[in-house]
Amino acid sequence: MTITKERFVIDAHHPRESFDSTVSPDDRLKLVYNVYKDDRFDNSTADPTTLINLVFAHGTQMNKEIWQYMIELFYNDFGARLGNVVAIDAINHGESLILNNGKLGPYITWSDGGKDINCVIRALNNVGPTILIGQSMGGAMCTYAVIHEPGLIDSIVIIDPVLYLDPEYYTNEHVTALTSDRFKKLEKYIKTKFQNREEYETYMSKKTISRGFHPRVLKDYIDTSAIENPDGTISTINSLDQQLISYLSSQPTLRDLYSLLTAIDSEVLYVCGDIADWNPPDAHEKVIERLRYGSLKIIPGGKHLVVFDMPDETYAAIKDFVDRRGKRGSELIQKARARSNYSLNQRLEFAHEGRKYQLESLAAGKRFVYSKL
Repeated sequence: MTITKERFVIDAHHPRESFDSTVSPDDRLKLVYNVYKDDRFDNSTADPTTLINLVFAHGTQMNKEIWQYMIELFYNDFGARLGNVVAIDAINHGESLILNNGKLGPYITWSDGGKDINCVIRALNNVGPTILIGQSMGGAMCTYAVIHEPGLIDSIVIIDPVLYLDPEYYTNEHVTALTSDRFKKLEKYIKTKFQNREEYETYMSKKTISRGFHPRVLKDYIDTSAIENPDGTISTINSLDQQLISYLSSQPTLRDLYSLLTAIDSEVLYVCGDIADWNPPDAHEKVIERLRYGSLKIIPGGKHLVVFDMPDETYAAIKDFVDRRGKRGSELIQKARARSNYSLNQRLEFAHEGRKYQLESLAAGKRFVYSKL
């Protein structure tokens, strides 16, 4: 199997939500993403409405290449059914961080991250259904993306996303203190500079969040997270400041995003491990209760990083959802595109009949809420 990737750079969303997201309001940020292909499959003559497009969004401390093993699993099963398969570096991570060095401020909102994802989707010019897959911070960004621009996205898969906080957080001193302690520990725990390659690889494989990763995921993460300096030392591609800023930027998301979940009119698959402990223990239940069209998959033995610790099990939990939504998304797109050849009278009739249906539904006490079911 030969998976190839092509690197692209585009402008990030602008303006950012906060004046403090960039040093100067005149600063313009860049996004870097990879488009993956499998040389075994050629879909150049396929109907583009039938192709499933996948967009992957990583969590804090990660980068886009961490998804490569998962992408290979998808290609093994879906093959030529896949259209654009993309993994993005968040605005202050990976190669995006390198291009934005000196421009980033201390407040990087995850809501803007959702808008950045949508910038990438628009650049891809996808025709078939687009499904987002994100973990932790990336899961929250995918959630924001479908809220911001539902017309771009068929559905989302969110893997132990950071969406819900104990409602007592801002009033309960004990809960607030626990969370504050967590951030302080992260600052001591995260290491970004090493004397040599051996020290770097030992840390990445035995002492940090990646120590439990699947061997293949770990290799990709180690290989693409290192910057070799002229003096032989190693720096990680992600800076300490921006990693901590990403963690701290979860606070407005935890304050606001949960209340917005009812606005999502697309299907959402929530995946988590049964021993995950980053989120409150009832987070998955609270989020599913709030979603119109949410479903839950729990992976035995899985922790917060289940998708990277147990990628095969995680893939098994999500592949049927992607298969079903890919087929249904294509049907909806084909139905809508069939109206492209309507005459003027047919176009006017379509609007007229639709208006009548909505009125009749209201009179009968029925909802006519738009959805992609």
